[in-house]
Amino acid sequence: MLMLMRAIIIAVLLSFVTVADSLAGPVQVEADRMESRTSDNMVRFAGNVEARQDGLTIRAAEMEIFYHKAAAAPAKDKAMAVERIVARGNVRLLRQGWIATGRSLDYSPGADTALLTGDARVRQGNNLVSGERIVLHIKEGRSVVERGGKGQRVKAWFYPDPKTAGSSK
Repeated sequence: MLMLMRAIIIAVLLSFVTVADSLAGPVQVEADRMESRTSDNMVRFAGNVEARQDGLTIRAAEMEIFYHKAAAAPAKDKAMAVERIVARGNVRLLRQGWIATGRSLDYSPGADTALLTGDARVRQGNNLVSGERIVLHIKEGRSVVERGGKGQRVKAWFYPDPKTAGSSK
């Protein structure tokens, strides 16, 4: 039973963790408002923000995308490389069969880490892992779920797959 629970935890979290490995296409962002501050290399989106890329959708009340200009691009047409994405307010990440939620998300592509905070949850089917913070170390394929204040604990609910329930391997 313990091995089954570990396998389910790993499956739930790795499905979330492997998202960045397959993202290569353009990012499409829609919002009620956009503010660009080139002096800060930042674009802020506010109001019903939805960002989509290669089957991943991030929704939030607001999102800031920090970037740097790629040195190899011609001066008149500098390409933008994302340094960090910060999303706040009812954050939801959706991708084929799983949903992650929290109050905020801080993603750093260079470090390949994502931090989901504020009643953070990852759900795949009926399986659910929750804590105050979920730290995803993407390249390492490692996740850490942390509790909040006193009396709070990390929680996990795992339901057997009806197709494999009762099989012994």
